[in-house]
Amino acid sequence: MNLFDCGMLDRGSYAVHSTRTYDDKGYLKCHARVARSGIQRYYGLELGLKGDKAFKLFNIYRPPEVVFADSALADYLNADITNDHPKENVGAENFSRLSKGTVISKGTRDPSAPEYVMCDLLIKDAATIKAVEAGKVEISAGYDADLDFKPGVAPDGTKYDAIVKSIKLNHVAIVGRGRAGGARIADNDPNGGKLMDVNIGAVTIALNDEALANAVKNEIASMTAKVKDAESKVAVLDKASAEKDAKIADLQKQLKDTKEKIPSDAQIHQLFKDAMELREKAKTIGGEKFVCDSLLSDEIMREAIKASGATIDLADKSEDYVKAYFDCMVADADKSAAKSSKTKVADAVANKVNDADKDEDKDKDEDAAEENRKKIGDAWKTGLNLKK
Repeated sequence: MNLFDCGMLDRGSYAVHSTRTYDDKGYLKCHARVARSGIQRYYGLELGLKGDKAFKLFNIYRPPEVVFADSALADYLNADITNDHPKENVGAENFSRLSKGTVISKGTRDPSAPEYVMCDLLIKDAATIKAVEAGKVEISAGYDADLDFKPGVAPDGTKYDAIVKSIKLNHVAIVGRGRAGGARIADNDPNGGKLMDVNIGAVTIALNDEALANAVKNEIASMTAKVKDAESKVAVLDKASAEKDAKIADLQKQLKDTKEKIPSDAQIHQLFKDAMELREKAKTIGGEKFVCDSLLSDEIMREAIKASGATIDLADKSEDYVKAYFDCMVADADKSAAKSSKTKVADAVANKVNDADKDEDKDKDEDAAEENRKKIGDAWKTGLNLKK
């Protein structure tokens, strides 16, 4: 069995009837779906895979016997609640900073939708409570899992690439957009606060909390709306008279141009690749510990310039200005590194030449001494004359 240990974030958003109540301390208690069994899709980079596998989509099967195992359900009791997923697991060293509440029940199987895990949440942090009241009501469980990358077929006939063999819950996060298709805090209005999934083709994607969603969700939604609007106008004009053919052709061109602007899977993959390469480049001026979660090149460059200690105010500067400033800083850093390297090489060569000169002088002194010894040895033949 090829087991692969990784941190995973559950995928979900589903509205149910309100069960929210407040206690006399102002804490918010609510009933929520927090996880589900079945197949969920992940990019390889979400699973810690690298190289060509990083941008490949994998079907991961979580069988009911693993999701609803007694030990897995027991883990929910007293688990910490976080506001968004933290970058690290919740533990003793960061508990006071990350924990916003507590899960106050074991996980149970939802009788109305048996693929889901239900539990009771007690949210204690005032800011997090306000966020929930404002519509931030989706849930994503953070856990460690053992994956067996052995292909198979789920009971519903769907093929999968790997199967989850065990789950160890760490925390339950309240997020702006659920990482899995079905977990949500019980809401008063079944249609209120519903957030749009990020769809690329037939694939629903949720990556690293909101990293990809924030980068493309609004743009795709806008382009999709324009496509639908253009298609509607084309359909109406197709029934019109021949006099409107010119206008129909123009709208069809608008439709084509709009569709071409919607990013493809390959473009999304390239977005990730370019962002990772730019982050490495940014370390030239921001230092080896430089970190930026954004996928947008402009934001990465601004953060790197700020991390470098530069005092320039970029708030009202254009993307072209920021790029030019960033490139100049990187070029200067590269020149400084190259100059330092050349100086070290020149010093090494100079030291080598000096050593060679010293060796040559030493050889000359030894030759002269040998010649003098020879003269002394031959003196008896010609009379003691050492002044030759």
